[in-house]
Amino acid sequence: MVGEKSARAGIAVGAAYAAYFLALFAPFPRSGRLPGNCDTWYAIAFTNLYLSKAKALVGLGHPGSFLYPAPNPFAYGETSVGLALLPMLLRSLGLGEIVSYYVFLSLVYAATAFAVYLLATLYVRRRPVAAVAGLAFASSNFLLSTIDSPHTAFFGIAFLALYCFGRYLRGGRERDLWCSALLAGAQAYFSSYVFLLLAIGAAVLGLADLGELRRHPGWIRRLAAAAALVAALAAPFFLFYAFGLRDTFSWRPQAVLFAEFNSLDPEDLLNPMPGNLLYPEGHRFDHRDAIALQRRLGRSDPAFRTEDFALMVGPSPREDEESLWVSSRRRAFVGVTPYLLALACLRRPFGGRRELLALFAVGFVLALGPLITVRGVMIPMPLYVFYEFVPGFHVFRIPGRAFALALLALAICAAKGLERLVERFGGATGWRPAAAAIVAGALVVVENVPFPMRSFEAAAYVEPPPDYRRFFAAQRGAVVLNLPSGIGYGLAGSADDLYVFNRELIYMNWQTYTGQSIVNGVNGYIPRSRIAVQKLIARLPSEESVAGLARLGVGFVAFNKGLLLPGDAALLPGLQRARALEPVLDSDTTAIFRVRR
Repeated sequence: MVGEKSARAGIAVGAAYAAYFLALFAPFPRSGRLPGNCDTWYAIAFTNLYLSKAKALVGLGHPGSFLYPAPNPFAYGETSVGLALLPMLLRSLGLGEIVSYYVFLSLVYAATAFAVYLLATLYVRRRPVAAVAGLAFASSNFLLSTIDSPHTAFFGIAFLALYCFGRYLRGGRERDLWCSALLAGAQAYFSSYVFLLLAIGAAVLGLADLGELRRHPGWIRRLAAAAALVAALAAPFFLFYAFGLRDTFSWRPQAVLFAEFNSLDPEDLLNPMPGNLLYPEGHRFDHRDAIALQRRLGRSDPAFRTEDFALMVGPSPREDEESLWVSSRRRAFVGVTPYLLALACLRRPFGGRRELLALFAVGFVLALGPLITVRGVMIPMPLYVFYEFVPGFHVFRIPGRAFALALLALAICAAKGLERLVERFGGATGWRPAAAAIVAGALVVVENVPFPMRSFEAAAYVEPPPDYRRFFAAQRGAVVLNLPSGIGYGLAGSADDLYVFNRELIYMNWQTYTGQSIVNGVNGYIPRSRIAVQKLIARLPSEESVAGLARLGVGFVAFNKGLLLPGDAALLPGLQRARALEPVLDSDTTAIFRVRR
């Protein structure tokens, strides 16, 4: 009977989360816009790329490739194939990219909230109050500010694994441990960042309960076996990258610098998003901040003064231009309500208090990154050793994401504090716990959720123009160069709807509509072959450049008039005059040239 009641409560809470986030994010599809303009386009493009690959496996179509001629373009960044399964299903059912992404994103946040709720039930007896923890986490300014990165906003599987692990630590049931291990192993295929945070979180919980584990030697042996199972399940994922991520521009010499860009500073705890209903917007990280940080570190490397580096990074942002990709990952404000409620629970001991305090401390310290500045002096933090000396650790370039562990502990402590306040002042039965949960949840939402939420144009870019699509649908096996094109790894213009870097992601999505291979594209890391292509692009429309493209196998050059940024239009007249290029289509949206051989 108790189990049935808990299951019904869980279904109700999960449905409420789903309805809430579907309503919160509904303005995006209604306006034909997206909540992000970088990793959001990654998610859309990779969904279609995976779907094209899946169709090709059953003989339906020819998928082509991006980043041609790189042999394995998927290996150059975190592709989160597990997280793409739901949007792939939605796309297969005929939903467009914008609507599919809206449903997908709503369920990503709802599932994360639900997993936090389940974990909170290990510490909080009253389920309506536990539901506040899920809302406080998933509706927080911190998690909503990273809405552009769904693979690191989705903690549904990771926190469900922690929930099962917590149940094992409390009851010793083997089933809970193996369930946790299976979920943890699967997490690698959804996000390696969250997999790392899950490993840290599990280690913290285990060490906090080390005394209990020592009293049960058999538990430790089971833990070792479970860890081996996790390693075996995750090994193919990491081996894929170990053998596939090759011949890239190496950021290893600047691992500390890039980690510092994406770490939290203590003042970021007071950094609300734009549009907050109660508080003024916090600091926007801009190019001046980036230059100041570089000067404080005082590091340089010859590789960062080469033509390859200049071509990869592209133009520098304006001095006062917001670096949205960095700025959005430094907004660790979560409102006042969670902290006040958490203080109410920490006054007296309770089961699991040590776990939550340790989780908060570890998450916060890791989120500060490799260095912290105190009165102008940079002090090494524990992560410094890993970024400076551990091979391969530099691929985790955003230590600020570890704040999710601190926020998880804070959200659960807030729910526990609310429960204690209800028991002390309002009574623990009847309607009072639910009423208190509604009031606390409303305070969390008002303090954290911006209105309107920031959004970016999508409807104009999501599909290739009809002329483009018709022409290339008849050119089976062609290799295409889309222009204008740049790598834009410096993310200049990253607060705009369209800029150099995300234009390459749009080209990647267009490629799935035609099935042709393109030399365009970007990923988390840039293969040397893509930089070589950019060298040729920079020299267009010279005959030598066109000849170099022809040697790579490029058969067509497409100039896309609807994706122009300032200064791009000047290239078209030169292409039209080039003797090595034969015009084959010129419309309002597209000019296409055949490469003469």
